[in-house]
Amino acid sequence: DDELDELDLLYNNQCRVPVKGGVENVHGKTNILIQAYISRAQLHSFSLVSDMSYVNQNVVRLIRALFEVVLKRSWATLSS
Repeated sequence: DDELDELDLLYNNQCRVPVKGGVENVHGKTNILIQAYISRAQLHSFSLVSDMSYVNQNVVRLIRALFEVVLKRSWATLSS
């Protein structure tokens, strides 16, 4: 499958943090797409472009929520 091949390529070239579950797992795919988004990777598979669009819409809210948790728990070194 073209999508799995591209996910493997993204995992090997763009992901600095190890991904549990691999590319076949939904959680692994999401993790790879988040890391690819942060790395500004170019995608070629239409289905991955569509999934990346969904990730783009939600990852900002997720990171903002993590930032708020860090502030509320006074983990200031993590919030800077």
